[in-house]
Amino acid sequence: MAAEIPFGAPKQVDCRRLPYGDSVTTTGTRIALAGLGVLAALGAKLIQSAPQWKPAADEVSAAGQTIVVGLIDDPSSQNPWAIWGINQTVWNSYIAQRALPQLFAYTPETWQWVPSLAVDSPTPVTFDEEKALWYSTVKLRQDRSWSDGTPVTAHDVAFTFTAIAELGAARLGGYFTNLAPPEILSRVEALDDYTVEFWLQRPDARYRFGTLLAPIMQRQFWAPRVKAALATDDPINTIVNDDVTNEPVAGAFLRGVFERGSFVDRRANPRYTPSEQRLYANGAVAVDDGHGGAWTGSIEPEGEPRVVVSSGPHAAGVHYRIYGSQAASVLALQAGEIDFLFTSLGLEKGFADQLRTTPGITIIENPANGIRFMGFNMRREPMARLPFRQAVATLIDKEFVTKNVLQGVAYPLDSVVPPGNVAWYDPNLPVYGRGLTRGERIREAVRLLESGGFSWTTRPQVAADGTLTRPGEGLRLPNGKPVPPLELLTPTEAYDALRSTFGLWVERWLREVGIPVRRVTLAFNALTDRVYDEQNMDMWILGFSLDPYPSHLHNFFHSRYRALRLRNASGYASPEYDALADEFVGEVNDLDHAKELAFRLQEMLAHDLPYLPLFETPIVEGYRSDRLRFPTTRTLDGLQGAPIPGLLDSVQLE
Repeated sequence: MAAEIPFGAPKQVDCRRLPYGDSVTTTGTRIALAGLGVLAALGAKLIQSAPQWKPAADEVSAAGQTIVVGLIDDPSSQNPWAIWGINQTVWNSYIAQRALPQLFAYTPETWQWVPSLAVDSPTPVTFDEEKALWYSTVKLRQDRSWSDGTPVTAHDVAFTFTAIAELGAARLGGYFTNLAPPEILSRVEALDDYTVEFWLQRPDARYRFGTLLAPIMQRQFWAPRVKAALATDDPINTIVNDDVTNEPVAGAFLRGVFERGSFVDRRANPRYTPSEQRLYANGAVAVDDGHGGAWTGSIEPEGEPRVVVSSGPHAAGVHYRIYGSQAASVLALQAGEIDFLFTSLGLEKGFADQLRTTPGITIIENPANGIRFMGFNMRREPMARLPFRQAVATLIDKEFVTKNVLQGVAYPLDSVVPPGNVAWYDPNLPVYGRGLTRGERIREAVRLLESGGFSWTTRPQVAADGTLTRPGEGLRLPNGKPVPPLELLTPTEAYDALRSTFGLWVERWLREVGIPVRRVTLAFNALTDRVYDEQNMDMWILGFSLDPYPSHLHNFFHSRYRALRLRNASGYASPEYDALADEFVGEVNDLDHAKELAFRLQEMLAHDLPYLPLFETPIVEGYRSDRLRFPTTRTLDGLQGAPIPGLLDSVQLE
């Protein structure tokens, strides 16, 4: 068996996000400074008007008190067809709390892919010559039950995928297009009560990192509802609006009471099967089966576990209160009215600084699994020329901007795979301009441009001390024609002050050597329309939230995705890269080999530069450490981005 790889955490964002990189979404803003006056004025008003709730006397018992958490936006549904489909939002995912079982899941902190409902790893994807299909089999645990007391079986698994196919993965939208892609998944069969077989059109990473992570729905509850929905004129609208108040679940908490705009109250599931994950310093992981045995990957555990994640749950329930703003929820956290705050992009700096001085509150910071980058439209001159892109990369001093201009609220990036995603990140990539002074960067950029045939009417001049004594003017292409006026598109300062500020410095540095660029700020939707719908751009700065498995190495840079509205907006086209990217997503059995391929892909991108990674910001969170004790607070994208958001099924109450 190939070594188990610790995956980076999937990013929870405030807009649509799918578990496969084909549909990664652009990150929102994390402005560096927040007005504390707004915190005091608006927050106090909203807290006073928020619905008051206290647990009933019988809800606080020896089994554990209720965990109270804050949300800064309103969930819209608890229906799994909506949550995983057309109504997917981060706020819906927070209150779902993995209510439904999954064959496989991720561990917190190290994000290793481990069995959950499954007993062991799936069998290797194997070709059946008679059926001309590929297949893989998964064995299920026999001790899992739904909250109504019935067992979770392979028939529930087969029903789930059959129902997705009947309703239509594309019509359901959201996650479903990657959980059950019709071009990959042929059919799913229950061989017996606890064995399920998957038939595939071809090997594809979406089987392991999509299909096997899908939520499993109870056949008994949903089969008649799916049948009834299919008989209507609008099956999707019917199924996503079905009442799920009494839906059987298999997670730590029941669906509970949902009051739109006010609160969600979820009691502990008395039939939940507790589990334990043990993480070791040598990279090993063990999953306790609850009966004295444990599953381990190919790495044997050594010594005592470094982290033990024991689901209980250890609380009588979890109560979500909706505040409508980060300001109001931060005040509630300070006042002790909530124990934890879900805020998908982390606390703004001013709020975090305010909370640091509050007794009983701990502030934690974790790297994000996202990138903010500068893209080049390689269909146009001079962006089509590698020496030009290399010169631009050399001129941009990411360390200077993140440290001195953004005052440390961001950190520089060198790869399109963030460093926090340690399993897939290549730490040894070449970086243009690393360690050079300003003068040395200008000299090297001039050298690169001249090596590519560029020339100037007035060549840039740098003094011996590194001072720019004469800016460049009249940059010309190798054919002698002037480089046309160029645009650098960035979001507005109101949307993302960090990206907007970065754009100002890029404009300044490029103009110093005679590159005729002008920064243009656009509203977010207008910017993405220009880049993806029209491909009418020269250079641009955007950002993406990414997934644990870096499928964006394929979907963002393969030449088949160069068309309008697809992800390869840069127009990058390399037959060598395409072949390697296809091999990468087709590797479903040997994860060590997949990692090697991912490193090679990053090396090619670092050289060819269709994207220049710029920076990312950490996820900053606060919680009542005088009330809650987490098994770990170290995880990519923070506690809010953990496999079970907030780890609320395993948190201990003081």
